[in-house]
Amino acid sequence: MKEAGAHPFYLRAQSDEKKPSCTSCQSRSVTCAYPDLQFIPKSTIGDEAPSRTSSYSRIKVCTPTFLFTASLPSLPSPRLLDETHGSHEYKFVNEPLSPVSKSGDKSSQSGSPALPATQLDVRGGGNAYPGSSSSITIDSLLTTTLLNEPRKKERPLVDWDGYFDTDSVSEGRRHAALLRHFRYKMVPWMEAGNPASQFGVDVMFLAQENPEIQAVIIEIASERLGLLRETKESGGPRRRSEMRRHSLQEPVKVLTDSLLATSAYLHCGPLKWRDSASPELQELNSDMSASDIDEPLQTLCKLHSRFDLASSLLLRRAPLTSSSFYAPGANPVAWDTESPTASHNWSLYHLTICLHFIHDPTQSFAHQLLQTSSRNAGPPLSSYPQVSAKWMALWESCQIWRGRRPLPMRPIVDIGNIEAGQIDTQADASFPIQVYTNALAIQSNILYHITSLLLLLNKPRLLKLTGYQASHVSQSWHAQSIAGIACTNDFAEQWDPILVAALLLIARDLTHASQQSALMTCLQKVTAGTGLRLEREVEELQEHWRTGRLL
Repeated sequence: MKEAGAHPFYLRAQSDEKKPSCTSCQSRSVTCAYPDLQFIPKSTIGDEAPSRTSSYSRIKVCTPTFLFTASLPSLPSPRLLDETHGSHEYKFVNEPLSPVSKSGDKSSQSGSPALPATQLDVRGGGNAYPGSSSSITIDSLLTTTLLNEPRKKERPLVDWDGYFDTDSVSEGRRHAALLRHFRYKMVPWMEAGNPASQFGVDVMFLAQENPEIQAVIIEIASERLGLLRETKESGGPRRRSEMRRHSLQEPVKVLTDSLLATSAYLHCGPLKWRDSASPELQELNSDMSASDIDEPLQTLCKLHSRFDLASSLLLRRAPLTSSSFYAPGANPVAWDTESPTASHNWSLYHLTICLHFIHDPTQSFAHQLLQTSSRNAGPPLSSYPQVSAKWMALWESCQIWRGRRPLPMRPIVDIGNIEAGQIDTQADASFPIQVYTNALAIQSNILYHITSLLLLLNKPRLLKLTGYQASHVSQSWHAQSIAGIACTNDFAEQWDPILVAALLLIARDLTHASQQSALMTCLQKVTAGTGLRLEREVEELQEHWRTGRLL
């Protein structure tokens, strides 16, 4: 029925039953075609999905050679794989694969040269097993596992900790978890938290090419995990001695021996660190500098040296590390304000020559120390006796280091012990609060404070220090700062052996119960984070504190 008042155009449009025409068809003078709808069954959709994705689930790696068979006894031989799969393909997968059609294999090989190929499945990303070719990257070394390996019920890799899980997992996944544990948890600690170090990358590339190095990495990572969990996961010293008897090429043998030596520090206490560091440091020439050693041996030699310096602090003996080991380059006075690594090396150099000076004051400094054009108020160094002049030169170099620290080595929060005690007098230990943004800065400033503390403890009697802040010449301030830095920062790689030795050195003079409790918490973090055994030292420290309360 015609609606009253309706426009004629709307009436015509409402009664038009023809199919609409699009502008494109009208411009081309053709009639729009509307084919009938076609319905596809659900079963057909499910069957076609694998065929569409199967061609994108494989990559080809040429020249398949098993580089790691020496350290992986469960790795099947190529002949066994050929008989099992009926073709010259070695398959490494992350999850159980559905059968792959031969047509898909032929199509994937048609566009490549006629070379043997290793098939890698890249659909997964969690499991790992070391691989098949020199062209496989480190990432594939940590993210592939064998196809015919027995599958176990494993936790999915949904969080960071899952990548390091070694309990109730397949052998391939455990192998990869140990490699990850070494690369991401042990290496930063070995590098002293230095972000510019190439040790981790270099040693993993060498492990990819040398099965002996990879076997050592797996062994020391397993031993460290066993110490952290208080379980036994490795063959112990017997297996290490067997590994040392292998006839290896000299560069590989030196690296494997140095790596194996690092695990010895985890089994012995701080008082025996020197026994483990001695064989490694005796192989270095007395005039050799750390900068003369290439990676990855440079980082390992520095690690052995830091354990030696820490042992020297506790045993009160001269270090085995030569005084020139951390010496700067040809122009020691030059200071790179943008290099945290150079700043850290200077702090190590100060501690090394300080320990040598304490035990042999007549020993001369082989390299020039940091100097400034305008000295603080006081007589020139030439007017001091020989020993006092050396002491003053080393003291001034340490204070110049503190003033020239690059910005990344300075604290972002610096609160003195008086203000810290006002924050919470009931629960806080009232240590100075110094918060840093990286572990390298923490260790460098700990080195500054322990060196300054040692110098003040061994200051010549008649020598007077003028022109310095009262806190800088206070033994108590340096000791409190060491404890405060350790307690207020929480980096996994900050627990350097020198920091541990510094804490044990100053702990005996702490008398307040809250400070003793805070320091015990730090020592517990050391054991939980590194696996270093401190039971004997902690027992002696607690006995010393109990005796002090009775007096």
